[in-house]
Amino acid sequence: MPRVAYVNEQAGEAMVVIQPWAHATRVAPGGRVDIVFDTKGISDPEIRIAHRGDEVEIVLRVNLVSISGDGVEGFKLAEG
Repeated sequence: MPRVAYVNEQAGEAMVVIQPWAHATRVAPGGRVDIVFDTKGISDPEIRIAHRGDEVEIVLRVNLVSISGDGVEGFKLAEG
């Protein structure tokens, strides 16, 4: 299955937020987040990653299969 990986290369930990599900987790410096997805049934799949200060927003217009990685214990609902 297709996958995308993000590695936090910032000095401090980063908040990683997955949209449109509004789930988030903190990732330590050098920490990796692996996202596996499926584009079946999606007419216009898109993955967009944006950095805003210490927050990383990942927007997926695909079917999410799994999220894992270094320091990722499981995503929780984002606050705010």
